[in-house]
Amino acid sequence: MRRRVEQVGAFKYLGTEIDSLLSFSQHADSVYRKAQQRLFLLRKLRSFDVRKDILTAVYKSLIETVLTFNITSWFNFISVKNKSKLSRIIN
Repeated sequence: MRRRVEQVGAFKYLGTEIDSLLSFSQHADSVYRKAQQRLFLLRKLRSFDVRKDILTAVYKSLIETVLTFNITSWFNFISVKNKSKLSRIIN
C-alpha cells in the first residue's frame, strides 16, 4: 500500500512561520503587522502626553520583543524589502 505524501507550503514552529523555501517572508509580514498594531498604541499614549520613560518601557516590552523574538534564525533569510519594512518600525 502506497502512502500519499502531502507537501506543506508553510508551518509555524515555536512562533516562527517557516515556508518550504526558507524565505521567511510570511513570518516577516506577520511580525510587521503585529508591530504596526502595537505602534498604534504607542502613538495613542504619546498623544496623551505620557512621559518618555514610560513610552520607552512600552516600546521595549510590546514592540521590541515582537521584532527580536527568534531573530537570529530568520533575519538573514528575509528579503531586503522586508528588512527595510522592519527597520521603519524601529525608527
